[in-house]
Amino acid sequence: VKSGLGGGGMEYPTFITTTLSNFPPDKVNLDAMVIYHEIAHQWWYGMVASNEFEEAWLDEGFTTYSENRIMEKRFGLKSNFVNLGRLNFSSEDLTKLSYLLDPQSDPVVKNSWEFMDYLSYRACVYSKASLLLETLGNYLGQERMSELLREYFRRYKFKHPVTQDFIRLTNEITGGDFTTLFEQTLFGTGICDYAVASIKSEPKTGNQTKGPFRTEVMLRRLGEVVMPVDVLLVLDDGEKIWQNWDGKERWHRIEMETNSRIKTAIIDPEDKLVLDINVNNNSLTT
Repeated sequence: VKSGLGGGGMEYPTFITTTLSNFPPDKVNLDAMVIYHEIAHQWWYGMVASNEFEEAWLDEGFTTYSENRIMEKRFGLKSNFVNLGRLNFSSEDLTKLSYLLDPQSDPVVKNSWEFMDYLSYRACVYSKASLLLETLGNYLGQERMSELLREYFRRYKFKHPVTQDFIRLTNEITGGDFTTLFEQTLFGTGICDYAVASIKSEPKTGNQTKGPFRTEVMLRRLGEVVMPVDVLLVLDDGEKIWQNWDGKERWHRIEMETNSRIKTAIIDPEDKLVLDINVNNNSLTT
């Protein structure tokens, strides 16, 4: 038994191979993750019959997304990949790390042999594609996302679909228009990064301890990908105020009168936007 994957983790129609690692299965779920990944290929590569050379994300991206959902179902959300006491992370964390290693060298939709190198290939067709599907699911809701994937499988099994087929079906099933999102994330190399730049509350009457206060929150779009985002403001007295920003401009200022000073501002508080490459700037606290 040897560590590593190599040719040991591979999918074929109706057949998979895997090589066991040396990691203890109660601490590191690498073996399970590989098995779930290769089994998921039976749908997205084996039966849907995606072109894994010219549009590999329809195979590897969908498979990685499915693998992450299975790991969450089987082992929980937070530590389903590594569970070593204080060191815990999930298969989704691993997907995000893989994306962050090279988020911009190539677009997702590209001939596999034309990527700069394997690091870029994996970051795009496995990781970025999976994070895109998860972001889409977070905005649609998991029930509608499941409906979309079921219909995609039902309609296109054994028919070799292409990227535009999935885009059209998404718009059809959801009744929305996600074409721009797909164009940005699949055919472009821009990143998604929203940030809380500053927060402040100033007294309107000169009294530093009592309201009303002029409260201001400055938000920034640091990346090229445009997505609507929720914003949560938490005041010193515990009041919570929800706002929404369409994310189109490079900056957005929220101004309002509040009875208490602002304590914290959080952009994307429900972590819907998993494509965001830097969550450390998503909140600011006085």
